[in-house]
Amino acid sequence: MDENLIYSIAAVIIGLAIGTGLLYILYLKGILNTDFRRVFKSNNFTLIKISICSLNSCFQTKV
Repeated sequence: MDENLIYSIAAVIIGLAIGTGLLYILYLKGILNTDFRRVFKSNNFTLIKISICSLNSCFQTKV
C-alpha cells in the first residue's frame, strides 16, 4: 500500500474521533444544545470534509 494512503486513512479516522469527542464535550458542558441526530443527518458529509481538510494539512508538510 502507498504510504500516503495509509496516512490519509489515519488522518480521517483520527479527525472523526477528535471531532466527535469535541462535540460530545461541548454537549456535556451545555454549550452545544442541539439534537445530534438532526445535525449528523444534515451535515455528516460536511463534518467529514472538514476533518479531512484540517488534518490533511499536517501530512502535507511532511517531506
